[in-house]
Amino acid sequence: MGAVLSQIDNRNFVTTIAVVDKYGELVEHRDFLHLIPPRKRQEPRDGQAYIPRPGEEEEKIKHEADRRALQDLLREHEVDLIVVSADNLESRRLKKALSDYAMCNNQQDMMQDENEDDQENE
Repeated sequence: MGAVLSQIDNRNFVTTIAVVDKYGELVEHRDFLHLIPPRKRQEPRDGQAYIPRPGEEEEKIKHEADRRALQDLLREHEVDLIVVSADNLESRRLKKALSDYAMCNNQQDMMQDENEDDQENE
């Protein structure tokens, strides 16, 4: 699987994910606008109340939807390797996010396997 991060403007990036088979043939590709998690804001100082910026909640919801879609893609194609293009500094955040998603996906698969083994033993 390959990931290419393209900058749209100062704050927005589109991530293109391409899944290829062992011969390099394209199996599937998808574009994600909210795959990189939103940046965490600093806590307000001096007892000020936290005021969310406009669109912050919608951005989190869209990020979660993209994350679930990517994890479904990982499960569907049983991806062994993820390659991230490194053409800008946001690629580092993308690499960390993809590795976190893959680790989470592997843990869920392991838990499902254990549950199936337990059910067979009963």
